[in-house]
Amino acid sequence: SAGALSLDEVTKILKVRADAMHAVASRCDGSMAACLDVTMEELNPILDYCSTIGVCEIANDNILGQIVISGHTTAINLAMNMLRAQGKKAIKLNVSGPFHCSLMAEATSIFRQAIDKVNIKPTKMIIVANYSANIVTKPIDIKNCLIRQIEGKVRWRKTL
Repeated sequence: SAGALSLDEVTKILKVRADAMHAVASRCDGSMAACLDVTMEELNPILDYCSTIGVCEIANDNILGQIVISGHTTAINLAMNMLRAQGKKAIKLNVSGPFHCSLMAEATSIFRQAIDKVNIKPTKMIIVANYSANIVTKPIDIKNCLIRQIEGKVRWRKTL
């Protein structure tokens, strides 16, 4: 935690986060898929189209050519079929829910209530938040990134 939180505080808020995300995931028909050999420019029109039938959003920008999408299963399945029709690879991920997308809004709300009770201190080292791909050191910025990460895109490619 780079000194921003004690191990006990980290353990407590991680449990709240995990429990909230699991509870929300168990109540919605959602899934995730890895899209391979595809660019953001190629994927965005597909996501726009699939979003007309349900949530279909970028969850992880992992590396060049590997993007994970998340949302309602019907929309994710359609996106996968559209990608395959273009000769791209799309692999359904074996996960318990549609993480890092707007379907996790309720989990975000639950987590926000818990983390608002925690005193985050300034960091002792530089942290690059994978939500924003920006350096964060101020407690309010750390808190906001932790909150937004639940339903926001993970920007691994830009973070690393």
